[in-house]
Amino acid sequence: MDYMQTVQKILLSPYLSNIIEVENLLNRVDFFTSEADKSGAIIVCTEIFSNIVEHAEMTEGAQISIEIKKESCIKVVFSYSTRNFDRLLEAIENPSPYFERKLNRYRGLGLIMVKNLVQNIEYKKGEEKSYIYVSL
Repeated sequence: MDYMQTVQKILLSPYLSNIIEVENLLNRVDFFTSEADKSGAIIVCTEIFSNIVEHAEMTEGAQISIEIKKESCIKVVFSYSTRNFDRLLEAIENPSPYFERKLNRYRGLGLIMVKNLVQNIEYKKGEEKSYIYVSL
């Protein structure tokens, strides 16, 4: 397979209703060697997408780019413009799960779960966009 055939990319508006499009992207590619690997990728990517939607301070009309490609492993790149990427970096450095009484649920466990399901994850702040690089 040449490189162009192994790359899939979508642009999504930052709405939780678009989480199904993240799942659809992962279901379209044939990179996974097992259903368990695909399920893990879906958990990781939908969690990252929902965190971006819920916590990133994005400008009106901004979009989230998701690119998935097969190299020596499966790589997923999220890129988006945000004014508060530093807050995400701080949450990664100092995870602090907590119980939110108003929602009657625990919060802050997603990043810990993601970290445990991936081979590697890197967070980088660029000039105009922020990037999350995931190796599955």
